[in-house]
Amino acid sequence: MRLPVLKIVFVLLAILMFAAHAHAQTDFYWTGTTGYVDVPENWGSSFAIPGNVAGDNATINNGGTAQVDGSHLFGGTLGFLNVGDTTGAGNISQNGGAVATTSSVFIGSSSGTSSYELLDGTCTMGGWSAIGNGTTGSMTIGQTGSTATPSLNSPV
Repeated sequence: MRLPVLKIVFVLLAILMFAAHAHAQTDFYWTGTTGYVDVPENWGSSFAIPGNVAGDNATINNGGTAQVDGSHLFGGTLGFLNVGDTTGAGNISQNGGAVATTSSVFIGSSSGTSSYELLDGTCTMGGWSAIGNGTTGSMTIGQTGSTATPSLNSPV
């Protein structure tokens, strides 16, 4: 039995739309209060999280706290990570696992106080990064017995 042409066109368009989204870099904005970074709903999405596509960018600027640990991670390496920006403050609490960017990490680029707690795990910042870039920002590294390791790479 042959499918009507309209159904075939609809299926092809749906495939093309999904393929285009799956390969495009995306800017993600945290919409959750306190929750894990691997939950799409915390990013205002029903199916995607930052890092699933190389170069995805993540911004937490609604006063919420994004949580990272060994079981709850970004989808992969991010482009950049903003923890707070000109529209609001944000926070990250990392207790294990790895966070990596190919570009910058900015903590506290807003009118509020933003923070990154790296209690355990690694945070690799691939580009020029700033803590308290024009406002109040803080990065806490380690706790007793932790293996927290920040890594700053010099831009070429």
